[in-house]
Amino acid sequence: MNGGPTEIRVRPATAEDVAAFSDALPDLIQDRWRPGGNRRSFVAVAPTGAGERIVGHCRAVDNTVHPDSRVMLLEVAPDLRGQGVDDALLRAQVDASTAPPRMKIYEHQIDDQQLAARFGGIAVQVTPPWRYVVGPEMRAWAAQHGPVGSAEIGPALAEEPGDLLALEVDHYIDQHASWSPTAPRESLLAELGEDHDPRPPSTWDRGRSRALRRDGRLLAAVLVWPADDEGGAPEVSLLSRPYVGPSSRADKEACLAALIEASADGDELLIDSHLTMREEWAMMREVPGLAPSDGRDWMAITAIPVPGGPEPAPVPRELIPAETPWVHTLLP
Repeated sequence: MNGGPTEIRVRPATAEDVAAFSDALPDLIQDRWRPGGNRRSFVAVAPTGAGERIVGHCRAVDNTVHPDSRVMLLEVAPDLRGQGVDDALLRAQVDASTAPPRMKIYEHQIDDQQLAARFGGIAVQVTPPWRYVVGPEMRAWAAQHGPVGSAEIGPALAEEPGDLLALEVDHYIDQHASWSPTAPRESLLAELGEDHDPRPPSTWDRGRSRALRRDGRLLAAVLVWPADDEGGAPEVSLLSRPYVGPSSRADKEACLAALIEASADGDELLIDSHLTMREEWAMMREVPGLAPSDGRDWMAITAIPVPGGPEPAPVPRELIPAETPWVHTLLP
């Protein structure tokens, strides 16, 4: 394997593996670490003079929110990437899967792009850079995008948790319908309901989040989620009902404007958009404040097909922007 170990063996991860390698591989988890479902965790081991060394691991679990996919994590020792270990681990996961495992692949991750391509990986969604920095230009934009008509914006914490939950679920279902269908609405209400429990600890920032009503109806919101790592930026969810409609874009813009007005200069906001969701895409293309990028922030959600599993729906080629030619290598 191009100078790599001469013998690699892939097997299910054990509790002993986790105990022995937790420092080097903190994300390593025992195979079938929870009962039920198609939850698999594999390790790649190579022989050493003192026994064997774990040189990589791969885990995947059926996605309860998107039943036609599996959430996957694959890690290989830096000195052995691209030498066959990643292929062996992904092959084990594909063989164990009944639905396509998914990889989030960024532009700079050339090895992952090539790995996915070798397995016929299909880009099902592309997301652009999403880190925005609040400043004068962003504030000027916000000043021009206040509530339209009879709409009023107030703190999200004043809303009934069940109303916000229903808004988020309905938006999420429509947002993903064309490329990653969700579980039934009742399942999502239960799945996402914990996030809207008003009792602490809070999962989203109720002080900064905002909600929009028109004629007494909750029609849009901006939810601010805490950074998921130290030194990171908060994530921002823009919600509207309906997902696309006569006032949906203006209502989301007004919610975002309210958040900007309540933020300090220099605050960073991670505001997501999806290439195939054209209203999202068009809206965020016009919002100033995008942080300078070296191109490493483009990301393709890539499904790895499995025999007998659901067929991934590829991103239409005509939507791929010129700045991401590498995505074409992940399309049929």
